[in-house]
Amino acid sequence: MNIVTVSEMKEIERLANESLLSYYCMMENAGNRSYELIISEYPETNSLIIFCGKGNNGGDGLVVARLAANDHKKVHIILVEGIPVTEDALTNYNKLPDSVEISHINEIDEKIIDMISDKTVIVDALYGTGFHGELREEGKKACNIINSINCPIISLDIPSGINADTGFPCQDAVKATITVVFHAYKNAHIKTQICGQCKLVDIGIDKNKI
Repeated sequence: MNIVTVSEMKEIERLANESLLSYYCMMENAGNRSYELIISEYPETNSLIIFCGKGNNGGDGLVVARLAANDHKKVHIILVEGIPVTEDALTNYNKLPDSVEISHINEIDEKIIDMISDKTVIVDALYGTGFHGELREEGKKACNIINSINCPIISLDIPSGINADTGFPCQDAVKATITVVFHAYKNAHIKTQICGQCKLVDIGIDKNKI
């Protein structure tokens, strides 16, 4: 099992970017592999609720949203800290089809019950492997809502609220059904049960070129 630290993964991505696999392509690949896994595991899925942070993990979720909407699924994005602030994530935000519904975390509360069916999948795309410290107020609210929903929860790369290097989860960290692991396992994937089933996917990084 190939296990890397957060800093090692950042270096792997940097070298891949220099080897002509751009950060944007890695995000696109991560979103594609995640959506493929969701449909493989839950083929009857007809709606997705995607909680997106403002960074690149949120960008991965936005790729999933676009693919699902183009596949005629009902998609509702919940922005947890506003619109994306990283270039690649913002590009994917601007590529969303008109059919995608978008709300802010402070707008939903009980409203989320009306979005859920027995064929709904929740996607956790709040915080990636760079998360450390404690959840901020909006992040904590989002994680609590995710954990309260009786639907499959798919976390992208790592459940939000977990330190990827130590495996230490915040009190309100997301409890994933499945974690889609990008390129290589991180320490948290083997140190905590909170990740659920860990499914490793290829995001296009050629180990022979880095």
